[in-house]
Order: sequence, then C-alpha cells, then structure tokens
Amino acid sequence: MQRLSFKSSAGYTFIELLLAITILALLIAPLLALFATAFNAITLAGQQTTAVNLCRAGIESLKSRDYEAVYGDYRAGGPVLEDGPVEEAPLFRRKIEVEPVTLPAGPASPELELLQLTVTVSWTARGSQQSFSAETYMSPRVTDPTSPPPGAD
Repeated sequence: MQRLSFKSSAGYTFIELLLAITILALLIAPLLALFATAFNAITLAGQQTTAVNLCRAGIESLKSRDYEAVYGDYRAGGPVLEDGPVEEAPLFRRKIEVEPVTLPAGPASPELELLQLTVTVSWTARGSQQSFSAETYMSPRVTDPTSPPPGAD
C-alpha cells in the first residue's frame, strides 16, 4: 500500500508568496513617488522654458521695430502695449510694458533717451501663479555721433 504525500518541495507556499509581494510593494511605492516628483519637475521646467522663450519673442518683436515706432505706440496707448493670452501658447499670458527713461548728461556724454522694455509672462502651474520677466533698453539709432538724437529738436 502506497501513501499519498501532499508535501511538495517544487512550489512556494502561500506565506512565501505573500512575503515576496509585500517586499515588492514596499520597494515599488517610493519609486512611484520618485517618478511622480520627477514628472512634476520636468513639467515645470518645460513651462519655465516656454515662458523664457515667450519673453524673448516679445522683446525681439519690439527690437525689430525702430525706436520712433515703439515710442509712438507708447504715446498713443500708454505704457502697456500688450496684455493677454499668447496665441502660440494659450495657457500663458504676456504683458509688454514700455517706459521712457532719460539718463542725465554727464561731463563726457550727452543726455540719452531710452525706452525700458519689460516683458512678463505668467501662467498657473499646480494651482499657483508663476511668472517670468525680462527687461532690456532701446535707444534711437544715431548714425552721426555728433548729431542730436531724433526728436531732440
């Protein structure tokens, strides 16, 4: 007579499987949190890069025009030339401001009229308001350094 044996060393017991799954879960949970944090950081970096590029594009659009045209827009409409959503990136708002600045004449230099150009791009990221600003100056082009600047009559 032969006895049937239910013991087998070929497989894993339920406790061994449960222990293995628990260890895997404990190791995977921090990795998933790490991936989520990395994804948020990459998303924010992409948004900041977009904001920087939109600021540069705003400044370059002003600098591609001449001083008199930009100053004329300032005189006609005030210091804010543009304020609203950006057509290429509707999640972002761009504000372009122009402000005249006059540097007083020094002993070796004449009085200099400048336009201060400020471009601010703002957006909402993860429920908080983010913004990036860039600033530069524009001056009238003077071909002859001894002649007065345009509009100095």
